[in-house]
Formats: sequence, C-alpha cells, structure tokens
Amino acid sequence: MISLNEILSGNKFEDQSEEIKRNLMVLLERVNVVRKLWGNSMIVTSGLRSMKHHLEIYKAKGITDPKKIPMKSRHLIGAAVDVLDE
Repeated sequence: MISLNEILSGNKFEDQSEEIKRNLMVLLERVNVVRKLWGNSMIVTSGLRSMKHHLEIYKAKGITDPKKIPMKSRHLIGAAVDVLDE
C-alpha cells in the first residue's frame, strides 16, 4: 500500500493547512483503492509540492514561462499524486 509519507514527498503533515491535510487523507484513501484494484506495486514519483518545488520541476523541463506552468496544480493542495506502475 502507498503510505502518507510517500504522498507527502518530504513535506511534513503537521506543517500543512487543514484543507491540505483533508485533501491528503482523501487522496491517500483513493490512491490505495486504485492500488488494490491494480494489484501491482506503484511508486509515488510526485505528491504534495511546495510552489518552489513545483517551479523547479518545470524549470528542469525547460519551462519557465508561468503561462505554461499549471499554477493551480492539484499537487499544490495535496490532491494529486503521480505514480510509476511496475
């Protein structure tokens, strides 16, 4: 199963707003339903992001124009996770 720590991606749960905490708990439950139905392991490649980390991800891809960066990404509010399926 995927753990909360994996989705936190190095962030601390206690440092998050109540909204983000709620989002993370819903996300954790839902991603584990998918994981169970999938029946294979899944590796979290990106979960909760700070804006700084979010911008760094896009900068590494060569994207620095804010108009081309999803500034309302659900990763920023603890409501999205990227996984690598094995």
